Amino acid sequence: MSDEILEIVKRRDRLNCGVSQGILGMSSRDPSGRWVGFDVDFARAIAAAVLGDAEKIEYVSLRPDYRFAALVARAIDVLCCNATFTFARDVGLGISFAAITCYDGETLIVRRDAGILRAQDLGDAVVAFQAGTTTQANLARHLARHGIQFAARSYEMPQAALDAYDAGECTAYALDRIPLTGERLRLTRPEDHIILPETFSKEPMGPAVPGHDPSWRRLVGYVVHLVIEAEELGISSANLAHKRATNDFELEHLIEVTDAHSRNLGVEPGWACRVLGQVGNYQEIFDRNLGAGSRLQVPRGQNELWTRGGLLYAVPFK
Repeated sequence: MSDEILEIVKRRDRLNCGVSQGILGMSSRDPSGRWVGFDVDFARAIAAAVLGDAEKIEYVSLRPDYRFAALVARAIDVLCCNATFTFARDVGLGISFAAITCYDGETLIVRRDAGILRAQDLGDAVVAFQAGTTTQANLARHLARHGIQFAARSYEMPQAALDAYDAGECTAYALDRIPLTGERLRLTRPEDHIILPETFSKEPMGPAVPGHDPSWRRLVGYVVHLVIEAEELGISSANLAHKRATNDFELEHLIEVTDAHSRNLGVEPGWACRVLGQVGNYQEIFDRNLGAGSRLQVPRGQNELWTRGGLLYAVPFK
């Protein structure tokens, strides 16, 4: 089966999106039960482009060790689940990563009074991991260079891993830095714990889709590129209406080129404005979920635009 997911989503009039089992800032339920987060907003952007409504999404909460199998089984249309884009996953699992939304790296959280300042200080420590992730192998490879071993404890549920660390059953908890920033806030006494400055892996994350459907992968990828390009051009949900009313050159060009190729993408003209109006640009997505407008207060760092010294770079819209 190929080149069919877009039409299935349209007929269903709903996007089926795989999310985490609850990672603050990335994908979790708010007090009202609504799914929110950085990954969630990219799913909303896809729904806005395809269906005209960012809220037409069925969220499927998945264990890390099942999330890619759910894509292969077509139980979901897209996975927005702080998943790392790796060679082995992209070519070996029957899935495909569409784009990179976030550059991150794995690190450790430890108790402030543990005397651990870097991973090499772990010794024979017990480290908590989430099952189905690459974290344990990455840490083992990093410490093997220094002849250091540790005891690993793997947990199927992220909450179980966090609880085990919080209860003192594990010396440290290893995870990607940005998700770990949110997890720290859920500890009983967050101020008693520190996230090490050391990063021991590369973790480019982004939405994944079932393999062998290049049209769907291309569409999802260009939705990501759109919100990045919009930030670079200074176009946001807040100024979109004003820029349209004043025939802003940058916006008019973006609308013209995206509408000219909307048929090739399989979406209705105006998809760029739907995405930006309902979800916003990359800065808005980052700030409200991870950055200055959130509890996490994560600095942009590598996730700044290339024009500001970061790695974020959209393909040219021309």
